Amino acid sequence: MDIHTFITFILLGVVQTTNASPPSYSIELEESLRTELFTSYTAQQRPTQKVRVGIRFHLLTVNDLNIKDQTLSLSGYLTMDWWDTRLTWENTNDTSQDYTSINFLFATEDYVWRPAIIIENAYLLDRDAKSGFNVLPEEATP
Repeated sequence: MDIHTFITFILLGVVQTTNASPPSYSIELEESLRTELFTSYTAQQRPTQKVRVGIRFHLLTVNDLNIKDQTLSLSGYLTMDWWDTRLTWENTNDTSQDYTSINFLFATEDYVWRPAIIIENAYLLDRDAKSGFNVLPEEATP
């Protein structure tokens, strides 16, 4: 074998090994990713970088409008989204193995940091258990 063929063979071997596909999805791979992400992660610690939080209110109904008392009662739900960089695995240099075959993970709100939201100028009649939504008045916020 001449030197040209030998170098070509080595280069082809390098190209083939660097284009290896990530491991296919499995429960074991997801468990490994969860362990790696959440071992040093705590939901009580906020991210070190600024986090842009998107908040949307989806109005379902206008329940009451009292012009005299200047109150408005609405039914709807809030949707919040943000990017916590501590829970990313796209960069394979930051993880012990290639997890790019996992597109998303499900976790309950107890395990993930959530930004606090404050609704200013809120009017509270009673903290009603059936409302399912507690609003802190401005004077109660730190």
